[in-house]
Amino acid sequence: MSQEQFPRPEEASLPDIPRSREVFRGDINDAVIQTQLSTGVEIDKGWWDSEVGNHGSTESILDRYDAAYPEYVEQHIAPQPQECVGVDETEVAEHNVEEMNRQNEEEAWESYTPIGSDEYEQANQERNKDGKIEVEKLGDDEHSITLVASIKVDPETGQAISGHENHPGAESMRDTEAAFDEYLADTPPEQRVVIYEGDERLFEDRDESIVQAADSGLVQHLATKEHIPTVSGEPTEAETTDIMERLGVSREELLALYVARGLEPQLASGETDFLAGYINYQAARLGIEGFHDYSESEKQEIVAGGRLDELKAELNQKVSELLPTLNELYQPILDNKDLLVISDDGSIGVNSEFADNIAEIAMDRLNWSGEHRLNEVAKLSMEMRDRVIFHRIIEAHSSGKNPFVVYGGSHIVTLKPALQAYSERQQNS
Repeated sequence: MSQEQFPRPEEASLPDIPRSREVFRGDINDAVIQTQLSTGVEIDKGWWDSEVGNHGSTESILDRYDAAYPEYVEQHIAPQPQECVGVDETEVAEHNVEEMNRQNEEEAWESYTPIGSDEYEQANQERNKDGKIEVEKLGDDEHSITLVASIKVDPETGQAISGHENHPGAESMRDTEAAFDEYLADTPPEQRVVIYEGDERLFEDRDESIVQAADSGLVQHLATKEHIPTVSGEPTEAETTDIMERLGVSREELLALYVARGLEPQLASGETDFLAGYINYQAARLGIEGFHDYSESEKQEIVAGGRLDELKAELNQKVSELLPTLNELYQPILDNKDLLVISDDGSIGVNSEFADNIAEIAMDRLNWSGEHRLNEVAKLSMEMRDRVIFHRIIEAHSSGKNPFVVYGGSHIVTLKPALQAYSERQQNS
């Protein structure tokens, strides 16, 4: 944030100041700047450090700012001469461009298509019709956004199914590579950036990248080979927890969703005898008391010390205490049956009634499509993620980049109308 102030309003009356928590969409700095744009009064770093600071949760930082900023505005809102002395015209011009970009982003977001809506269902059916990835370029050759909607296809039926493709020989992987090659041919090196789904997952081998991290792994692998910057479109874990809690979603509800989403790859990994380790990891990520995410060095020390079986027994016991809460969320969707069970040896496992069909259970019934509480949580989670993904794409584009975006098809379907609206507004600005 610059220490210079933009031209102030001519009148001394205190303007309405939006609360930064109300406009927060995953980026603290962006929320704070939006409140300042409404008044024309910009803070400096010294004031931020003394009155707000960066300690504590996102919620507490924004609360401190919202409490202190109105007084700062009141002190700096006195009438000014109409001619602003000492204002850098270049800075004002840049500020005006930034404000226009933010307005374009907010107005374009109104075209977002929520998952499950009639518009979404129609567009998603059209996307799935030919069983191929969908590639669309928005904007013009000089300044564009390339969207790649990934797809997973049942090799026996040729029909699109839920989830991400992790077979190296799949047609969708080859088509993604072809789209990437075209992007390289059309995009100057200085304008290239890849936006991917999920966490950073880097592997030297192409096939391993796909097996371990699906289409996200592939595009990260391709970008690394070409020395192209990459950006995850995801909110941070802290941002996710904070935003979802303010939407009324508990950490235990988020845990139930995360565990369900990860069951298919977890069972496929061959580590089904230690499902408690996976659930412990997700609980630790969410900051649930009593759970710890073990670092690689800690894991190596435990193995070297011969304490692995002891740790497994300890985690099985800890996780078993979570099972009633998790199963309570799963039961209404699964005919009042438990999804997670405790075996005779004390280990945590998946109910055998569901284990052979876990993909359909986890990706369809326990996801956003339904009317139960966990389905509602999944919808909120997806919309929250989409808003952050949208912002990451716009952020890259407004900085002069031509982002290459590879995401799950459902995300692209919901986001494309908003991104089209943004692109059109930018072209007409």
